[in-house]
Amino acid sequence: MERLVLKIEKGAFSPLFPLLAKPRLELGIWPHSKRPILSLSGRKPFSKTSSRKGNRKGMESPVTTGRAIPLDSQSVGSILMILPEGFACGLKKLLHESYRVLDEGGKIAIGFVPRESLWGRFYRDRRSRVFLTPKLRIYSLKEMEHRMMEAGFSIQGYLCTLFQRPGEAKEFEKPFRGYRFQAGFLVLLGERRARDV
Repeated sequence: MERLVLKIEKGAFSPLFPLLAKPRLELGIWPHSKRPILSLSGRKPFSKTSSRKGNRKGMESPVTTGRAIPLDSQSVGSILMILPEGFACGLKKLLHESYRVLDEGGKIAIGFVPRESLWGRFYRDRRSRVFLTPKLRIYSLKEMEHRMMEAGFSIQGYLCTLFQRPGEAKEFEKPFRGYRFQAGFLVLLGERRARDV
């Protein structure tokens, strides 16, 4: 089921690719990506230990340590990222760094499980059964919108998918444009706007 869910989440970005300028920076676990994973801060994103753990968990392609490259300001055309459920509280810094490296008018697409969805409740309930540190959290749609606008992005649109219930996902789903509250996975599209001087 987890592989299918990841495939559905990845598929939610497909309608955006024609709109996203190059070079594109992909952050997160992207099984189709065979090039090094980059980090905005210039730190190595994965250790050899975490790579081995990811490979043991049956991910569709090997997790690699990659090579982290510090990025200059306004050197990226667009950024895509999937935030795993329970993403650590570094979202503010991540968004501000994204703003820094994006070209003027560059796009950012963030995929996440909204807290108010069935999947969000499923992951919250699972916290009592698995080890998660207190710093991990699941964001609501309003929180994510607020964080993006606070970092300097305007909200351009939404894509949603994952309408099957947790534990019952059996078939691939194509994404819908716009917001639907029943969706278990959302992609927010933002655009880098000029800051007032």
